[in-house]
Amino acid sequence: MNQMMKTFAELDLSPLFSLDILRALVTLSYPEKDWEAVVPNGEVATRHREAFFRRFHRDWGEDLLCIWKREFTGQEVPHFHLYLKVPEGTAGQPARQAYEKRLTEWEEGKRASRPRWRKPSTFGLSFEQWAKKVWAEIVNHPDPVERAKHEEHGVHVKYSEEAGPINPMRMGAYLAKSFSSPYSTKGYQMKVPEQWQESGETIGRTWGHRGLQKAVTTVQISEREFNEISRLLRRLKRHVRLWDSENKEHRVLPALRREWRPRGPVIGYELDADGVLQPVQKKRRTTIRRKAMSGPNGAGYSLTPNGPDLTRLLYRYLVAKTAPPTPTDQLPAGLRGPLHERLPRRANPRVEPVPFLAA
Repeated sequence: MNQMMKTFAELDLSPLFSLDILRALVTLSYPEKDWEAVVPNGEVATRHREAFFRRFHRDWGEDLLCIWKREFTGQEVPHFHLYLKVPEGTAGQPARQAYEKRLTEWEEGKRASRPRWRKPSTFGLSFEQWAKKVWAEIVNHPDPVERAKHEEHGVHVKYSEEAGPINPMRMGAYLAKSFSSPYSTKGYQMKVPEQWQESGETIGRTWGHRGLQKAVTTVQISEREFNEISRLLRRLKRHVRLWDSENKEHRVLPALRREWRPRGPVIGYELDADGVLQPVQKKRRTTIRRKAMSGPNGAGYSLTPNGPDLTRLLYRYLVAKTAPPTPTDQLPAGLRGPLHERLPRRANPRVEPVPFLAA
């Protein structure tokens, strides 16, 4: 989960989360009946996913922009979640425009032979109709009845107006839920089917992105600045600011999370890696403080929904810490005057907007 969230945080998600585009959460599922016949291992599922991406580029004339994740149902049936940019218009328009361009060149004498128009099978379909038809063709269930059912119910599309949060960090957290404790409500979605494990083939990637590039800048800092920034980020992430709808105000509360820990009586025994019999305690759900930073030495990286604002805050903090002492600073506490008059005012550097900050 940490690696997935870190990778999503380093992506430039502005093409996917712009205000002038339509987004959707698309679920590509397999038939519930006899799904082992169409996807016997993870390698086949990977080929199906990549084929869907290629068909998108061919029929819509643009690269697919998405973040995706593979999960499993309670019956171990695989499916894919894609949070993507919905293309405009209908399928096949780029191919039609390219044909009309070649036809115009032929009429003007720039081509020797008249071009032929080969109408695609998905020509004129909306995105949702196209996704259902193409996914059914890719999976290609051998039973005609099951294939017809799969074409009707194999794809589910929830557009951005009804897909819930559009905050990039919240969307990443939603996709990472099944990476949590196996005792959680979505922990089963990471359980790989036994048939895939016994097939000898790779199970493939669990998550990834398409058409998005990383936006990462490396800055060398001193050890003192490293410790100060890490300490500041830990303090900022120690609490969360929540909206109280009853009192119509924001409240600052400790950042907590719940996890399963061995807290109950001994319910059995099992062998450890060294072959020693160890007692097994019953697990209970415990509320603990959420970890502020994900990484070694109390640092690592921190996720935030507004990277530029946090970057400016860190810059102001470093400017104040590295400013040379003034004669006023030598006075005893209480005689130095207001803080805003003693700190030097410097213009903030221009920071390019990024969806996340990975420090």
